[in-house]
Amino acid sequence: PVNLFSCLLKLSAPTLAGEHDTCLGYYDVSGQYDKEFACNNTDHRYCCGSCFLRFCCPIRGKRLEQRTCTNYNTPDWIKTQPPSPAPTGEVYDPALDRTNTTVYIACGVIALIVLLGISAKVAYDKATRPPQEMNVHR
Repeated sequence: PVNLFSCLLKLSAPTLAGEHDTCLGYYDVSGQYDKEFACNNTDHRYCCGSCFLRFCCPIRGKRLEQRTCTNYNTPDWIKTQPPSPAPTGEVYDPALDRTNTTVYIACGVIALIVLLGISAKVAYDKATRPPQEMNVHR
């Protein structure tokens, strides 16, 4: 969002006691744009740190040479991808969709096995039951 040349023109080292650095806006390692800020604190007048993490500090020797940084433009990996191509024209036909067929077959087989198991259990219980006595009342 910011022109590199105009940013570098703003960059100047503080020479007088009242002057201060300006840390230029930049893209950090996560692709977030950090806005420009002035180091106008009484002691912390110099823009220090690295190209990807900037802060104000009081030591002129640790001052960041912002002209060497290259992270002033949007990184390529964060740019929005172009939209997907247009549909091919094939129309969805629900009659050709066999997605649920497998589920229906599996559930049917399971239900049949359960029914056969219950029937076998009932037949076994009837076959192994002792015969009942026939009481005929007169």
